[in-house]
Amino acid sequence: MLRNYLGSWLLLATLLVTGVIACGGGGQSSSENTEAQPTRNRSTHPGPKPTHPAEVSTGTPIPTTILVNEYGFALYSDGNDAKDSGQSSCYGACERQWRPYLTAGQPVPWQGKEAVAKNLLGTIQRSDGTEQVTYDGYPLYLLKGEATAKANGIGRSSFGATWFAVEPDGSRLGHL
Repeated sequence: MLRNYLGSWLLLATLLVTGVIACGGGGQSSSENTEAQPTRNRSTHPGPKPTHPAEVSTGTPIPTTILVNEYGFALYSDGNDAKDSGQSSCYGACERQWRPYLTAGQPVPWQGKEAVAKNLLGTIQRSDGTEQVTYDGYPLYLLKGEATAKANGIGRSSFGATWFAVEPDGSRLGHL
């Protein structure tokens, strides 16, 4: 019941903020806002380790359904990461821009989201000992500064890689 209450409150807050921005309020334009959005699994390194399992859901910030975290932030895959390698290639400046999606324990599909395949969820251990969420063998990341319900990182080229959104079947989406 608490989860439903918090989820409803977060949805209402997101809708209110979206309405203010859409009406011209909010002060900064979205391109000027480089502050990372707060998430339960905030994973900017260095920082505290998460205290609970990550939750993976689906959303439609674009014309197709992609993976998002429990707050609606798009999850991405690094084109330099090899499937099932058990390793991330994103460290240093890369991980400050593309934050590893961390977990404490096995990640879980968010309640009520049937499209996320539990058998495709997994983890890898990063060099600092934290656990990063994987989907279909690829490590997942959040784009620093991206607003919820957006997927501006799709097809972006940075840190020597193309960045992909991840579809529920594990396919990687590099363009719209």
